[in-house]
Amino acid sequence: MHRPISLYLKACGTAVKAFDIMSALGVTLSQKWALTAVESVAKHKMDDLVNQVKTTSFHTTHDNINRMFRVSHQRVGHNSHFDSGTAATVFIPPAETEYQLPTTNEEFLRGVAEGAKTPITAHEIQELHANAAPRIFAQNVHTVLGLLVNDPAFEFKTYKHQDSNIFDRPPVSEALPTGPGHALDQYLMRTAKIDEASHEGNRQWLDEWSRQLGLDSDVERENMGRNRIVVWSGDQLTASRLRGLKALRSMDSSPHEQLCWVEPIFGWFHLQMAFATSLHKQYYGTKAGIGFSRAFELLGKKGLASAKVKGNWFHDFEEALKDIAAAHFLCTWLEVTGASSVKDLRSKSPEELKCFAERIILEFASTAALEELSRRLPSKRDCLREQVVQFNRDLLEYLELDDAIKQGHISRMEDLLPSLLYRFQGGNNKLYVIEVTELLQKLQKEWIGDVK
Repeated sequence: MHRPISLYLKACGTAVKAFDIMSALGVTLSQKWALTAVESVAKHKMDDLVNQVKTTSFHTTHDNINRMFRVSHQRVGHNSHFDSGTAATVFIPPAETEYQLPTTNEEFLRGVAEGAKTPITAHEIQELHANAAPRIFAQNVHTVLGLLVNDPAFEFKTYKHQDSNIFDRPPVSEALPTGPGHALDQYLMRTAKIDEASHEGNRQWLDEWSRQLGLDSDVERENMGRNRIVVWSGDQLTASRLRGLKALRSMDSSPHEQLCWVEPIFGWFHLQMAFATSLHKQYYGTKAGIGFSRAFELLGKKGLASAKVKGNWFHDFEEALKDIAAAHFLCTWLEVTGASSVKDLRSKSPEELKCFAERIILEFASTAALEELSRRLPSKRDCLREQVVQFNRDLLEYLELDDAIKQGHISRMEDLLPSLLYRFQGGNNKLYVIEVTELLQKLQKEWIGDVK
């Protein structure tokens, strides 16, 4: 009984299906059998990965993991302790995907060196922001429309104009392909007891990474140094440490030792978390004012008073943020249209609704509206409205970033980089100022081909 199941386990590459079969057959699974099965799956998948990375383009990511090991009875040499390690994932694109990567590292590095001669300027960043403004505005109109028609009270499924192309998402110039044929293969590497928070820790992990993938022989090291480029993503600390390590080893004797084949970049999920933390810091306010504190009190949200890295703080805060954004914009719908309820807006045509959405953004969620309010005489200024307009504008920008990432719309994400740079600069987040500026420099000046 065990041998056929073991063969099936290796073929399908997952223990879950095998466990289901064994349970259906009434076979009792022991802990040792389960452990053996999982180890068999891990070895099978690792062997498959080692074979693929030698002939296929791929990218990778790694991050630190922290675990507390507790013992019920402590004694000498057997105490509770805290350990740090590193976990990594390798992503391999489908076989039919064609990448036009530089044929050699020399070609790629020549493009980087040439682009580095002309650093991106503040004026160029402002031009990028201005050129992206119409596209961002169109997406914001779609978002504001969506907040209305997706509200249960609007009952969009029975709206007589639901097939209007007004409700279609605006086109984007660059998006990731979707569907089963474009899914990346993901391989988990073996966890290593290496603390990657330092340059030395990252150096040790690169050696361990090469060893696990079978890329540590002299031939493979030379090939990696001269003919391969690995895009390496991670959180801000990982990207910063890898760039620092490349700088420290830039005078080493070979392309592999110089890490010419490593191209680090921050992960957008971590940038989104930094954005959310920035909003929390800026708009937390008090229970008597306009901001998150008062909204959390009304919504009965707990544990969101201070931003946290650990736990489910970000998940809970983002849920609350989206509820708050929906409430703010539904209120502006009623104020702009003069309707007494969301349901009353069902009588409006799609064209009318789109005009109202544009007006909402221009009057209640834009920098232009904020500047117009701030230019009024001191005696006529409405500070509360100014705060609400700024709050709405920044909430809308967060919703745009969140949706662009989820949809895989690369061009929309790129359009938001200048405004993200302004936010991090104004919020004194120097680390992400560096990261966003680095990415703008690479996109506009240095990267060539499908590396971009």
